[in-house]
Amino acid sequence: AGNENVWSPQGNVATTKLFLTPKARNSYKLAEVWVDGNGMPLQIKITEQNNDWTAIRVFNVDRNSNFSSDSLPLQLPKGVKIVKG
Repeated sequence: AGNENVWSPQGNVATTKLFLTPKARNSYKLAEVWVDGNGMPLQIKITEQNNDWTAIRVFNVDRNSNFSSDSLPLQLPKGVKIVKG
């Protein structure tokens, strides 16, 4: 782990960089995650066994925004029983 800045449209953001390695052989050999002071992952980089990598960067996040559950319609197959706990 270490401290790094991550670029965003609002300017650089101070983050803590975490290195994650799987315990057992997996399709990837390393995951790097940059997390801001609120615990929000801002950047993720996954390195595969062949050293190919994929990076994901998140910015302009609207945290704790309100939205209606109607905006995410759930279409279940016939016969599915919904159980509320």
